[in-house]
Amino acid sequence: HCVQIYGSDFMNDLQELALRIKQTTKNKGITLKQLLDACNLNINYISDISRGKNATILNISKIATYLDCSID
Repeated sequence: HCVQIYGSDFMNDLQELALRIKQTTKNKGITLKQLLDACNLNINYISDISRGKNATILNISKIATYLDCSID
């Protein structure tokens, strides 16, 4: 599970999610720009997630699919 959300505090969960996405891309040798371009997302999307903006299941699912990770 590369992109799994833990805990009960929503903002901390989103910050953790953004961090896990960054770590997973780094581990896979993918830049955030490559990821976001492939998913047709704004370059600021990961920052938006960590601030609680625009974190939709659809977009998180796109990211997980591109990274070949589960979101459960």
